[in-house]
Amino acid sequence: MCLALNIYYEARSEALVGQRAVAAVTLNRVIHEEFPDTICEVVYQKTPVCQFSWNCNDKENIPKEMRVWKLIQKRSKRFITKYHKRKMKDPTDGALFYHAHYIDPNWSIRYVKTKKIGAHIFYKISQD
Repeated sequence: MCLALNIYYEARSEALVGQRAVAAVTLNRVIHEEFPDTICEVVYQKTPVCQFSWNCNDKENIPKEMRVWKLIQKRSKRFITKYHKRKMKDPTDGALFYHAHYIDPNWSIRYVKTKKIGAHIFYKISQD
């Protein structure tokens, strides 16, 4: 449910690859030592700051587009299953961060840009 909510609010208008990219970042964080160990903890992480803006707006986040919500729930289950079986291709090349292409956050200069997919730009931690 947590992954589905994250995809819904971050990429519901994106093509499948954009939704998969948001899922990949979320799942990449779960296995990275600098982030929490579960999908829900990653999605709702608020320290040091909110990680995903949709859950930091103090609103009730209840999906309203039911057809899209049901589709994203199905896709989320498939993404998790494929990810755990190492069969999901990560379109972000291991990204842990992203932002919408129309903003320029100051944190982005600390990371390596991996891809632009749909409306988002993806980054990973430098291997240097």
